[in-house]
Order: sequence, then C-alpha cells, then structure tokens
Amino acid sequence: MSIVNVSPKGQVIIPVFLRRKFGISPKSKVDVTEINNEIVIIPLSRERIKRNARSQTLGEFLEMYNPWEDKRSAEEIVGEIYQARKSRQRDVSL
Repeated sequence: MSIVNVSPKGQVIIPVFLRRKFGISPKSKVDVTEINNEIVIIPLSRERIKRNARSQTLGEFLEMYNPWEDKRSAEEIVGEIYQARKSRQRDVSL
C-alpha cells in the first residue's frame, strides 16, 4: 500500500515501483473503477482495450482477473504491509 496526494485536478502519482511492476508508462491506459465502495486502478493491455473489457460488476471483475485466493486474514496482510514498509525505510536510511 502506498499513500499518495491528490492534486487539485484530481490527479495522483502511481509510485514508480508499481509503474515498473505493471508496465505503466506515459500514455498507458488504466481503468479507474469502483469495486465494493473502493477506487481501483487496473492497468489495461492493448488486448483488453480492444475487447473493451470494462467490468461492470464485481462478478465480472473476479471472472476477468481470477478470484482472490489468499487465505490470510486482513490482520495478517496488514501486518506484512507494515513489515515491508519498515524494511524499506531501513534500506533508505542506510
């Protein structure tokens, strides 16, 4: 998880490590949608754009992107996120 600021124009900066991981470069297309009352940004490949694969329901989204198969609890996931952040902060301070 990364916390970013929203500009007066509603723009956000996607952190570089996520842009690299998902191949997002200038002029790339992303789908910004709402799922379960949360904003979700989904990188779009050229094939998805051609198919006009915009998910309208959570069921369609899960069908398209495969169901969540992580068996960890929310507390375990959050704990791992905090540990990863602490590790990154230590790396930066070295």
